[in-house]
Order: sequence, then C-alpha cells, then structure tokens
Amino acid sequence: MAELVKRHEEQIIEKEKECLVRLTQRDDVNRVTFNELRNLVNRQQRMIVKRTRHSF
Repeated sequence: MAELVKRHEEQIIEKEKECLVRLTQRDDVNRVTFNELRNLVNRQQRMIVKRTRHSF
C-alpha cells in the first residue's frame, strides 16, 4: 500500500513538473510576443511623428 501511495505521489510530482515546463514555455512566448508588439507600436509611433512633422 505504501508503495502505491509513493508511486502516486511520484506521478503527481512528474505532472507538476510538466505543467511548470509548459507554463514557463508559455511565459517565454508571451514575453517575446509582447516585446514584438511593443517594438511594432514604437515603430508606428515614430512613423506617425515623422509624418506629422513633415505635414507642417
């Protein structure tokens, strides 16, 4: 019985590790996506500023 409980605990720990890895990967993707979006917005803002300066 104790061996069964131990095995079950090991399975839970393994699943938790897998979850943590997936969450970490998702965080990395989100960070990259956020940085790309921020860079895109910054570029667009610079273009808008350049256009408005040239129109005056």
